[in-house]
Amino acid sequence: RCPLAIYFSVTVSGGITMSAIKSSPGIIWLLLMLLSGLSLFVAEEASPKQLAITAIFAVAMVKAYLVMVYFMEVNQAAEHWRTLFKLWLLVAGCILTIGNAMGAV
Repeated sequence: RCPLAIYFSVTVSGGITMSAIKSSPGIIWLLLMLLSGLSLFVAEEASPKQLAITAIFAVAMVKAYLVMVYFMEVNQAAEHWRTLFKLWLLVAGCILTIGNAMGAV
């Protein structure tokens, strides 16, 4: 049996059924794709580039959080590991944003 079968119900013809889209991983995957599109739109259309880069970093932090919690199951880890992950994510995002702002001056 395919390892992805626990997340996606596949029809005999090989297509993905609606139950795959309604599942939590399906919804998170769709949200990740929408956030990727948002990042692309912001990168291409935003006027002040510093603001655009900050927004892209924020979207990247949200995407990292979603992947770690929903696909790598950090939400089932001990509380101290969840706290460390959230702290790491916040510090890494701040370092990237501040470093980028300092480089643009």
